[in-house]
Parts: sequence; C-alpha cells; structure tokens
Amino acid sequence: MTRKWSPRELARVRSLCARRVPWPTIAVLLRRSESACYQAALDHRLYEPRLHRRHGHVLHEQIRRYHSYGATDVEIGAALHINRAVIGHHRRKLGLPSNAWSLRRRSQPNSGQFAQGCRRGRAAQLYGFIGQTRVRCVRCRRGRGNWKQVWIKIRDDGPMHQRWIPFGRHVWQRLHGPVPPGMLVVHANGDTLDDDPANLRLISRRELPAWLRTIRPEMESRRRAAVTRATRRRGHARRELRALRRAHQPEAVAC
Repeated sequence: MTRKWSPRELARVRSLCARRVPWPTIAVLLRRSESACYQAALDHRLYEPRLHRRHGHVLHEQIRRYHSYGATDVEIGAALHINRAVIGHHRRKLGLPSNAWSLRRRSQPNSGQFAQGCRRGRAAQLYGFIGQTRVRCVRCRRGRGNWKQVWIKIRDDGPMHQRWIPFGRHVWQRLHGPVPPGMLVVHANGDTLDDDPANLRLISRRELPAWLRTIRPEMESRRRAAVTRATRRRGHARRELRALRRAHQPEAVAC
C-alpha cells in the first residue's frame, strides 16, 4: 500500500527542490523511490519541470494530437520518450481531461506497476496506440528488391498479424466498406507510399500478376530468367539421375 505524504515531508521536498538537489539524493533523504518523490512534487505543485529546448509549444501540440487519439499518459510518454509524470503535468496544464487508465489505477487499491495492462521498459517504448502509423520496408521473397509501405494500427486485441494493416486498405475500407475475400487493394501508379483514395484500386488475386507486369515490366524479364534457370537445373538433375541408374543397373545375363 502506498504511504501517504505528510506535511513535514512535503515541506522538505519543497526546500530541496528550491535548492536544486538531484532527485536521487532527495529519494535517499526521504527514504522513498525517485519516481514517488518526483510525482509528489508535481501533484502538490512543489516543482515546475523545465522543458528541453527542443520541446515548448511543439510538445503541447504533440500531447494534444496524441490525446485526441485516446492515448494514455504512458503511451504518450513512450511515443515521445518523456516521463509519464511530465506528460500528465503538461496535460493538466493544457486543461485536457484525465485518461481512463490513470483513473482506474487510482481507484483500484490492488493496481500497481505490475498490474495487468501496465507496460514498462522496452514494451512501453515499442507499444503503438490505435491509430498510429509506421512505414515498413516490405521485402520480396526472393530478395529481388524491396519497397516501403505505410501501416496503421487498428486494434489492441487478437493475433499480432491482425493488429496492423496497410494504410491504403484502411482508407479503402472507410470509404467503400470491407474488402471482399480474395480481393486486394493496390496502388494504381505503383507508388506504395501514395495512399490517396484516387490512387487505390481493388483487384483479385488472379489479376495481380498481370497488374504487376504492367506496373513493373522488369519483373517479367526476371520471371522468365528464373524459369529458364529452374528448367536448366531440372534437366541437369534428370540427366545425372539417369546416369546413376545406368551405372548401378546390373548387366543382363545371356541365356
């Protein structure tokens, strides 16, 4: 159970913060954790964090944008690489309401840093909230080049391969409804980063090879060269097999 802060301890935190004493030293003097001292100083307005020079109004705009997506303080801090307490302080400063995660964490006595749904460390840094977009480099199966594509996260539950979908497919589904089974959403001009609705086309898997030959003519020459090499290797293997059979076949005995 969390130990409450006494007025004497808060007065001491105020005096130590005024003298710019490092937080590890404050934690040792008060016999508490560093994060607890920092959070108490922010909650009771005993300490005003100084922003990095790369932040300022840009940080406030990022907090507003992520908060509009429904992201919590932990998720915003993981995305911006900033302490959760600092995010909560500036969120309250901007007048934004508290997120559901912080309210649930304070209302439940058994919730803490090891509660289910609380991400820490590397997991919190790699976590992507719903609506976040990332650019992935998709590589061909045979290593014949690669291309970039924008993906968006649409859900937090279910299998991992169903939580992220291509952004072009997401745009098509929002405009025209779900994609029918066996159909694919492709880019008309061949640019996989151009997810403009006018650039999206719906084709079947049977039409995909013909469409790829029109968009990338060099793929047809590569395919023909690969078929030729495979045919030659197959013929060479058959000739070697016939030679081995003849060498091990017993000679016919004359009657």
